[in-house]
Amino acid sequence: MSSKEGVQALIDFLLAEFQVLGIPRARAMFGGHGVYIDDVMVGLIADEQLYLKVDKKLAERYAKRGLPPFQYERNGKPFRMSYCLAPPEIFNEAAALEDWVSQSLKVARSARAKRGARGFVMVAAATGNRTSEA
Repeated sequence: MSSKEGVQALIDFLLAEFQVLGIPRARAMFGGHGVYIDDVMVGLIADEQLYLKVDKKLAERYAKRGLPPFQYERNGKPFRMSYCLAPPEIFNEAAALEDWVSQSLKVARSARAKRGARGFVMVAAATGNRTSEA
């Protein structure tokens, strides 16, 4: 199976299994894919691996399991994102998938709520698009 086929198989699996938690979708981005439930990004796929959204508290649970955070190189230095490698049992145990992914969904929804309107202002500032809404 080629890398592209492997990624597509992973996406197909996730879209089918994540339906228990909401409406799933995947979107290509930055050489990988974002994975969403109800338009909230709960995971990302990079190098044929699934990483799930975490906050500090949830990241500790992943760290105890030896599941590393997603990181990439930015300006010659490692940059960590708030996603950790998904535990392997979510791929063969429905209860584990629902447990781990629902926690990531909760974290993602909370992060989105905290950003609120601030996210719009940040995008407007970054793009130079100032509007009365920002």
